[in-house]
Amino acid sequence: MQDTSLNLVYTMGKVASIAVSESLTCSGIPNHHVHLMTDDSLYEAMAESAGSRAFPADHVGRSISIYRRFKNSKCVKIVTLIRDPLARNISTVFQNLSKRSYGFQELSRLVEQLPTDPITQWNNEQFKPATGISLFDVGFSPEDKFSVYCSGRFEVLTIRTDLSNIKKSELLSDFFSKRLMLVLRMKRVRSGIRRSIKNS
Repeated sequence: MQDTSLNLVYTMGKVASIAVSESLTCSGIPNHHVHLMTDDSLYEAMAESAGSRAFPADHVGRSISIYRRFKNSKCVKIVTLIRDPLARNISTVFQNLSKRSYGFQELSRLVEQLPTDPITQWNNEQFKPATGISLFDVGFSPEDKFSVYCSGRFEVLTIRTDLSNIKKSELLSDFFSKRLMLVLRMKRVRSGIRRSIKNS
């Protein structure tokens, strides 16, 4: 049986996609927040988990749980976010710093492993193989910082993360035909600030 529709927040990591997914949920719009939707990436993630004898990351589990629906749904609405590559890589470094202490050489190796063009890499390895759509062909306007693109069973809203929360809310409301406001995750932000002050 083919599902009628599916709503995804389908993005690369470190682009504030959790806030968007939570906003949709709080507004009564069911959605799934995922980073992987290709056969190869899901297989690699599962193989890596098996090799380390660890459970897959939460986002891998979410992707696996809806993969069949993604393949079979007649209409898939996708929200994807784009972030300045340098800002994204800095975010990646600081997230890893919070997990463990790095020496200078280890930190240097971490930085060297980061992609210089994460948007192109994610598009070519993930988004385009999964949807047949290239993010570089959706008519994205650098001035407007968003685009809406339809192709086959896919409707794609692409948003730059540096767009204001008010504008993001307007775009998401129009895309899903339902009024919503972007949730500001202030409790988590304040908690992070308190930890930084305490550890300084």
